[in-house]
Amino acid sequence: MRIVQARKRFMAPDQFTSTYVPQLWANLIAVFGRTVNYWPSGDAGQAASVTLVWLEGVEGEEISPGMYSHALVENSALPAPPAQGDSIEKDGIVYEVVKVDAYIYYFARLVLQEHL
Repeated sequence: MRIVQARKRFMAPDQFTSTYVPQLWANLIAVFGRTVNYWPSGDAGQAASVTLVWLEGVEGEEISPGMYSHALVENSALPAPPAQGDSIEKDGIVYEVVKVDAYIYYFARLVLQEHL
């Protein structure tokens, strides 16, 4: 039973996911996309221009304004898989990636904190 559950958790996306997730992402980017500079390992010398969805507002925090920002990103748009310690520059402000959550196949939800 445990082996079957483990396999289900890591199975490739089904036809629904592989068909509709890219369409949803294209529409999200068209409406809510923000172009930022993504710095793998926080190294500005490796900066890549990336379009992602910046989530405005407070999510998962008890006070507003919150201390974290959030963004959704397509992993293949990045020069390397997203990781804690990466940085994002948006509108002249640098944010550090403090957590990477799985969002949906091939996409990640980044938890960001302004680099002080």
